[in-house]
Amino acid sequence: MESMCRNELGYHPVNVYLNITCALCYVYTFHSADQATYPLTYFHDGFLTHHSDNASDLYLPTAFDRSSPVYAAGFPATVSGGEGGAESDHDAQLWRDCCQAAADCCVDQLKAAKHDSNQTSRSNGSHHNHPSSAEGLSVRECPMTWDGWQCWARTGKGETAQGSCPRYINPVSSQVCSPGFPEKKCTEDGSWFRLESLDEFDGNFSKEWTNYTSCFNLTPLEHRYQMQLISYCISISFLVPALLIFWRCKKLRVQRNMIHLNFFLSLFMYAVALIVLQTTITHKLFESSNAPEAYAAADSSAGIEQCRLSYVLTIYLRLCNYGWMFCEGLFLLRHLKHVFMQEQRFYLYTGGGWGLPAIPVAIYIYMRSEDSG
Repeated sequence: MESMCRNELGYHPVNVYLNITCALCYVYTFHSADQATYPLTYFHDGFLTHHSDNASDLYLPTAFDRSSPVYAAGFPATVSGGEGGAESDHDAQLWRDCCQAAADCCVDQLKAAKHDSNQTSRSNGSHHNHPSSAEGLSVRECPMTWDGWQCWARTGKGETAQGSCPRYINPVSSQVCSPGFPEKKCTEDGSWFRLESLDEFDGNFSKEWTNYTSCFNLTPLEHRYQMQLISYCISISFLVPALLIFWRCKKLRVQRNMIHLNFFLSLFMYAVALIVLQTTITHKLFESSNAPEAYAAADSSAGIEQCRLSYVLTIYLRLCNYGWMFCEGLFLLRHLKHVFMQEQRFYLYTGGGWGLPAIPVAIYIYMRSEDSG
């Protein structure tokens, strides 16, 4: 009966498993971090192909053969004429380390399966995703598996396994790596935690997920996020009195002050929109470093739509800031050239400040919707 090894996609024959895991090692380690420098992406059945839609060349992930075409195609910025420099050697070594770790995980799985077969009468089975040898096991614990970066031992249901951060986890931005402890949760039904997500090409999908956020130092981003919130709160505290003064004092309601009022209003609305975006979307992503359920909520269909709406609104209001800056400058220029000119109809300024920014935003929405299908 054919030996099977397990990764995040399910059970596979050993040769297929080795190709799939090595291909995904490249994708997770390099392509996901920098698609321009590392252009290959996962195709299926363990093959790599170019990221572009019209690419037809397929490459086997032969990480241990430096003369393989996959190196020239997968590392074009670091490989020249088949001879790589120090950076190329470093990338190749990281890829080999990941592939070797996946192979070692398969060996451990086969040893564990052999040990089980010697102690029980269960067969190994041959189903692709749920072999019979794992049916009894899954009732009480999650099976040993490879998650794309490292091997996870069997874990009791309802427990959370803890691992270490592999050195090849993020070579493109190695400065943000930290000695954290990734976690993988075994649910109460004896299966690894799965992330329900939305892919712009494949639609809804469910995939086993490991929490690697502790492997990345998010402190600078969190500080930036906190300082941004404080700065915009201070801006709002100054804008609110200014808006009230312009609105309550009727003597100030002349055209130039109405332009000021709309400019301040656009600044106020942008600050509020940005705070809402940061507290409802960004904050959830920081929370996910401790709770995979929080990441799942932020990455759900509703969460993605909320993020898109908030982001588009933020872009529009930011452009309105510049629109009203333009109106301020236009008003000043016209009165410098024509001191005694009569005031222009205000709806022209309103169209420039609130209307014109909607045009590039509409184009942006259309282009992004075309890209995502």
